[in-house]
Amino acid sequence: MDDPTNIDTEPQVLVPQALLQEMQRQLQELQAAAALHAAPTPTSPVTPRTPETISLSPAGQHLKPTRPTRYSGIKDYTTIENWIASVNSYFALTGAKPPHVYHWLNTNFTDEAAIWFRYHYREDQASTLTWEEVRTALRNFFTPPNKDRRLHDEWAQLRQITTVADYVGRFYKLGMQLPPMEPTHLLDKFLR
Repeated sequence: MDDPTNIDTEPQVLVPQALLQEMQRQLQELQAAAALHAAPTPTSPVTPRTPETISLSPAGQHLKPTRPTRYSGIKDYTTIENWIASVNSYFALTGAKPPHVYHWLNTNFTDEAAIWFRYHYREDQASTLTWEEVRTALRNFFTPPNKDRRLHDEWAQLRQITTVADYVGRFYKLGMQLPPMEPTHLLDKFLR
């Protein structure tokens, strides 16, 4: 363990960290230099900040969130809610406002969802269309009918018929989609 020739010693780990810190320092210098050269002059037009990049701190660190996957109109409660949660976060991080919301959605719906979106929302509405409005309509249209009844039926039928891991996965997936339950009820259901 104390052998200085051992390649798995702590100094080996510090070298990549030092290199990373140096690269971060150089990147900050390059960003500062680029900002000076990109500063608008009285004769050049001002370039608005894109909604893709937002400043997280005064030190100039930036975050470019990953775009959520496209939504095709699958009428599955878990799929639609996961997609909506991703878009909620994406719009919060990017600060997207009309008309960008319309155009982003227009390029991220496919198949049945694209047809639905273009039928209900025309481009001349882009300047006033909000994500909250589309999100509500999206849930109303694409959430399967009787979703709650189906979930309760699946919950009532839930039994361990394969591995414990499969049962635990199905148990949590269903349990998280239902209204909150007392821990004692959850434990009772899990054990039955």
